[in-house]
Amino acid sequence: MTSTEPVRAVGSAALAIADQIMGMEASLGSRSSARLGVRTAAGSTVELIAEIVIGRQEGGGRVVVGDGRVSRSHARLFDHEGTAVVVDLGSSNGTVLVRSGETTVVAAVPMEVRTGDRLETVDGVLLGDIVDIGDLR
Repeated sequence: MTSTEPVRAVGSAALAIADQIMGMEASLGSRSSARLGVRTAAGSTVELIAEIVIGRQEGGGRVVVGDGRVSRSHARLFDHEGTAVVVDLGSSNGTVLVRSGETTVVAAVPMEVRTGDRLETVDGVLLGDIVDIGDLR
């Protein structure tokens, strides 16, 4: 085995993962979404324009959750070709999507979110509810 063989193996695995993500992003882009936002536990709503980062750290375009079980940058919501998606940002307590009573763990691969969905940490801390901004006006 030469010193380049392990690099090729890792490189091909990385390419396979990238191909899966790109294929998933392409299928997500075929759907449309309403004007979505995130309603916090405190009752404020942040509209999803380009992206929203949920976590403990304050800053522009962020939903701040003041709970030590929430990472500084916990999850990211963004619009991908008309479809709102969420990814976990490597948080220490994970992110779950709750839809119609079903709970799904959110990974680093984009997952579609819809009005009525709830985002929580794995241990149940509310990160936010997905709402249709048009319904709030």
